[in-house]
Amino acid sequence: MSPNAAAPPRPERPHERSWRTVAVLLFGAVAATALGIGAIAHIPMTADFSSSTRVTQLVRLLRPRLGPVLLGGGLLGLALAWLALRRVRLTPRVLVAALVLWNLPLLLLPPAFSGDLYAYGDHGYALSIGQNPYHVGLGRNDGPFAVFHQRGMWADATTLYGPVALRLSQLAFLFGGGGQYGTLLALKVVASTALVVGWFGLRSLARSLGRDPDVAVWLGLLNPVIGIHVVSAGHNDAMVAVFVVVALWSAHRGGRLGLLLGAVALAMAISVKPTPIVLVPAIAFMALPSGWHDRPPSAKLVSAVGRLVGVTVLTVAATVLIAVACGLGIDWIRAFGVPGRNPTVAPASMAGQLLTMAGLPGASVMPLVTAAIGFVVLVLLLVRVAPREPWRYAVLALVVVALAGPALYAWYLIPASIVVGLLAGGRLVSWVVGLGLGLTGGLFVATHYWFPIIVTESITIAMCVLAGLALARWWRPV
Repeated sequence: MSPNAAAPPRPERPHERSWRTVAVLLFGAVAATALGIGAIAHIPMTADFSSSTRVTQLVRLLRPRLGPVLLGGGLLGLALAWLALRRVRLTPRVLVAALVLWNLPLLLLPPAFSGDLYAYGDHGYALSIGQNPYHVGLGRNDGPFAVFHQRGMWADATTLYGPVALRLSQLAFLFGGGGQYGTLLALKVVASTALVVGWFGLRSLARSLGRDPDVAVWLGLLNPVIGIHVVSAGHNDAMVAVFVVVALWSAHRGGRLGLLLGAVALAMAISVKPTPIVLVPAIAFMALPSGWHDRPPSAKLVSAVGRLVGVTVLTVAATVLIAVACGLGIDWIRAFGVPGRNPTVAPASMAGQLLTMAGLPGASVMPLVTAAIGFVVLVLLLVRVAPREPWRYAVLALVVVALAGPALYAWYLIPASIVVGLLAGGRLVSWVVGLGLGLTGGLFVATHYWFPIIVTESITIAMCVLAGLALARWWRPV
């Protein structure tokens, strides 16, 4: 060997790898704690637990400057810890440690980036006194959460959440003891079941697909979109993800029983939020008979239509039975336009704002336009992707339905962000996670810095694009 030749790199010793893993785990725990402490700055002063003198003093200390720094730094730190964890040896023990250390502070501290839990609490109280949230709007009672919704754009808004979501809110209110903090904690625990179901579901599905179960868990459960919007903010989109994973797992088992259980689980997801209805093709094509793709085109068409119709009928029937069992009716359909009240980065919302600013008509029909475009894209995915790659169809369909709606928030991507763990890799994984991170960054900007709404939305879109490009080009997750 030439004396000027570069020496081969020294192999990493086991104790060095262990210390690196510990450092990454602790760094993520510190970032999560910082984010949770930063969220204290946004505790509503009308909350029961803010009446404590110490809590009030802490809120006043954090609110002007320190709170935003902790929130933003915690968000960035969690993203970096997640990326760094892929560089160490992923084992079930390391993944469990990360799930616990990174999520426990988010579970116990106040919700970050969203106050939807306060609305869930109000729904739970309303049901406990016999009110129906489909008929009685937010804040129209004397419960512990009414004070949060007596003013503002969501005051008196009826809910579009399905009957399963509302009954879960009622159970959380009862198990939480009827107080604010106890109810919020119970709601977070309910949402966090997505981590438990996701652990077993993703690992089982990944093994059956010949993919690394540890990487599937790292992608689907540890990315910051899940920790922030499932464990911290407690969004009921997490329960959608729970039932979607169960539906895909059941359908993948194959046979008529698998299709039946998959349709029932999908109906449960629809009974939380209606968007998973687009996953009917994924359930129908999840476990096709051997040799199906070698059949003549006419035979495949007849079989495909039969499977789609069968799963659709089963899913609709199960959804109706669930609504009857919950005893709340289907009046939630009337509130589908509620999320569109608030300007967001949804294409329909931004297009409408631009038309309004330019003095042009048509802003009111933009949700219909984007919905029509989304429908066309879904049909193309159904024809081209679903029969051969139902997993990829499931992720793409969930993203399309989120983008085509009247409003768009980061937590709308929770189901897609969990199911994406089943993909083998590539740019789709990077863009889904990048979109979620960018939208979360946009929430941070909108919460802490005053800009005209169109400027805030532009910053958010830029964050999404940059995050997606960074993950897709410079760092491949898988």
